[in-house]
Amino acid sequence: APVWDEFADNFASGEEGGASFALAIDGRMVVDLWGGFRDIAQSKPWEETTICNGMSVGKAMAATCLHILVDRGQVDLDAPVARYWPEFAANGKEGLLVRWVLDHRCGLPFLTDDLWPGAIYDWDAMTKALAAQPPILPPGTQPAYHIRTFGFLVGEIIRRVTGKRFGEFYRDEIAMPLGIDFQFGVDPRDFPRCAEFIARPEQAPLDPNSMFARAGRQWPVPLDYNAPEFRRAEVPSSNGHGNARATARFYSILANGGRFDGKQIL
Repeated sequence: APVWDEFADNFASGEEGGASFALAIDGRMVVDLWGGFRDIAQSKPWEETTICNGMSVGKAMAATCLHILVDRGQVDLDAPVARYWPEFAANGKEGLLVRWVLDHRCGLPFLTDDLWPGAIYDWDAMTKALAAQPPILPPGTQPAYHIRTFGFLVGEIIRRVTGKRFGEFYRDEIAMPLGIDFQFGVDPRDFPRCAEFIARPEQAPLDPNSMFARAGRQWPVPLDYNAPEFRRAEVPSSNGHGNARATARFYSILANGGRFDGKQIL
């Protein structure tokens, strides 16, 4: 009841437009709330099945997909990425380890070749640029948040090992068997249940040479988080769509030994 009250207060105060919140304890969902509106005009109620852009929540799903391959013996955390993705060895990356991709120490937090606005929707262009680029930081040493590149690095290793695009592998190994309503590359049939994303206005202009600004130069200009192109794209680090129930279910499975319905996922 206190959680419900706090959740409702967000809407009463005008601080929230629409949201969902869920909590699982020991594999049992004990809180599952949703409320408000799913559109900017506040004419469509946020419903039980509404999904929204989860931003970096998707990084956890991407990492888990790679860990599934590690579990199966198909990927070695201490092997060089180039064992699975030979082109990645270019420009001094032949010894760069898989584990450094997962813990943000691979030294590729952004592309030094800015490509073109909208290139982030072109998987091959992004992964070819990452494979060709020398590290910005010494691999295995200084961590730096790979805000956009993380999903492409992890996803391309998965594609090279399995032959499946990231979104397909994720759907087949996690979303469908575990009943998790979180997807990458939203099916157009699900567009009507997507909540409209309201981008927060910048409080101060970004330094154009900052790591954060450089990381975003492959987005379209202007960037529309509600455009069909954004929703259909596979950008595992930034544009997975789901809701609180799906996310709580995903983490609950990981928190309880990676087991679900008699099946050992991890």
